[in-house]
Amino acid sequence: MIGERISFRYILKGELQLESPLLISCGAKSSVDSPVLKDSEGIPYIPGSSLGGVLRHHFRNQAGTEFSQEQIDQFWGSEQGGAPNSDAEPRLQSSFFVSDLQPIGEPVVVVRDGVAINELGVAQDKKKYDYEVIEPGADFGFRAEIIVRQAFDNDVFLRIIAFLKNSLENGDIALGSMTTKGFGRCRLIGGECLEFDYSNKQHVLRWLASDLSPENRINLSDVQDVKTSSKDLVIEATLALKNSLIVRSYSSRPQDPDAVHLSSNGQAVLPGTSIKGALRARAERITNTLQGDSEALKDLFGWASEDSDASFNKRRSRVIVEEAVLAPAGIAREQQTRIRIDRFTGGVMDGALFNCMPVWSTNPTMPIVTVRMRVRNCADWEAGLMMLVLKDLWNGDLPIGGEKAIGRGVFTGLEVRLSYNGKDYKITRQNEALQIEGEKVVLESWVTAFGNSCSRKEAY
Repeated sequence: MIGERISFRYILKGELQLESPLLISCGAKSSVDSPVLKDSEGIPYIPGSSLGGVLRHHFRNQAGTEFSQEQIDQFWGSEQGGAPNSDAEPRLQSSFFVSDLQPIGEPVVVVRDGVAINELGVAQDKKKYDYEVIEPGADFGFRAEIIVRQAFDNDVFLRIIAFLKNSLENGDIALGSMTTKGFGRCRLIGGECLEFDYSNKQHVLRWLASDLSPENRINLSDVQDVKTSSKDLVIEATLALKNSLIVRSYSSRPQDPDAVHLSSNGQAVLPGTSIKGALRARAERITNTLQGDSEALKDLFGWASEDSDASFNKRRSRVIVEEAVLAPAGIAREQQTRIRIDRFTGGVMDGALFNCMPVWSTNPTMPIVTVRMRVRNCADWEAGLMMLVLKDLWNGDLPIGGEKAIGRGVFTGLEVRLSYNGKDYKITRQNEALQIEGEKVVLESWVTAFGNSCSRKEAY
């Protein structure tokens, strides 16, 4: 390639801090179904390939239209091309290199339990599983290197570097598995960019000596911003807990209760897996009741076939739900002893005494949790469906978690904020009445669009 000599080299570095649990599975056999990736000494780490792939995907989705295909290939590399002597353009090696991220300190790894539920919100038989996660708060050293050659546009590279840095600092990146259920959220702390100009002898000497002193630090705030376009529906719902809640977590210690509510770093949480499972089950129920297109839900909530031969048909979910922390001041933990009852005879079942420790609401009108969710590239009818699901959650008709049959997991809506198509909306509860800020007719049009989509399906 003409102009392949290096003209600039940039180092982007800092600390990557986990804001939600992280699962990057190694796929090896273990005592759990899905263990986290660890090195030869048993220390978990984040492979550079995972972060590099996520950053590339994020860039293409959010900012790819701002650059030509040639500029994108020069930064990220080209996957297609011909032999060097052919008429086709040769493949380009990526100019962006990410090192493996090693932990700073000792990250905490815990085991979580999960279970698959069906469209009725009922646990499926023999579908329980467990997996390891790295707890939030863990820090990892981050370092990426960007090489600019003479044939490349340095200003274009600086714009892409600034975009990636801002995305990491804003917490827009999620790593590993189950990212649509709130896992893998991370944020760059203390990020800085160092520039090594190969026309400057001192810069070259510093690079050769691995000198990352502040003399080479540059300010990316003056770099032209990359425009991003988004048609995402963003929902933040603040809820109160009516009674009690339990998302089961099990202990191996005999003195502990049989089941306790799930905690992360000592705080009670409402995991994204439980929230999203309940939302999906209710969305399917509403769609089927109105004789809508259940196949369209696969494009919304994602889908993967249990048949390995059809795995190529799997679809990624566009609904992203965050893990939420319960307000400590509004909950209390109390152990409860129970006995199973035979549903046919009404008698006590032998050997079925058990105890559990859910979290209980200390004030049913107090804000307990804020559920945050996002629908990528949302259509109006999808926004309408999410509004109907949100209404059920708001009114206490959509419980979340376990033991719903005895009244657990029932929430009451206090406030919800929505953002869609550049407009913001706010709905609050005031003495059982709703106060709506924003264009009410627009909110109603989303529900109408969903109803029309069901009518079209019935006509077919």
